[in-house]
Amino acid sequence: MRSQIQSEGENMDIQVQKRENDYIMRIRYEVNAKIGQVYELIGTNGGFSKWFPELRIETVSGNELLIFEMADFREEMKILSRQRDKAISYEWDRAVVKFELFDQGASTRIEFEEVIPSDFGNEFSDAAKDMTGWYVQNRCISELLETGALPDRIEALKADCLAFISERIDRLGAGDGVK
Repeated sequence: MRSQIQSEGENMDIQVQKRENDYIMRIRYEVNAKIGQVYELIGTNGGFSKWFPELRIETVSGNELLIFEMADFREEMKILSRQRDKAISYEWDRAVVKFELFDQGASTRIEFEEVIPSDFGNEFSDAAKDMTGWYVQNRCISELLETGALPDRIEALKADCLAFISERIDRLGAGDGVK
C-alpha cells in the first residue's frame, strides 16, 4: 500500500507516505547559503554542535559512526554514505535518515528523507514523534542558515510540528505503531 499526504508549510515542501510497513517523510526546501556552508552544518561535528549538539561523528575501528549521546544514554549508528557537499545518510535507530544537497548557485536545495518503520518505538519516542523531531531539526537548519540563529520558541514549534505530522499519519489511515 502506498499513500501520501503533501503540504507546503513555511518554505518547506513536506510529504509523508505510507509504504507497506514504513513511513517515508520527505522535506524539500531551499536556503540562501552556498552548498559548502550547508554541508558544514549538516555533515560535520562543528555543524552538529549548532543545531543538534547530542550528535557527533567518530571513527571507531576504522568505521565512521554517528554518535547520539545525552545523559546516561549513548547510541552508535552507522554512517551509510557521506559525500562532501552532496549528501550524508545514516542509520537512526531502526530508521534511515538522508540529507541530499543540490547547488542552486547562490542558494542550496536541501532534500531530507526519513524512512521509519510504522511500528517504530522505544522508551523515548514513536514514529510520529521521531518524524516530528526531524521536521523540527530541518526547521532549525533552515533558520540557522537564513538568520544565523535557531528559531524562537522551540517547544511551541515542536508542538505545532507534532500536530502536523500526527494529522498526516491519521489521514493515511495508519494508526498502527503510532501513539
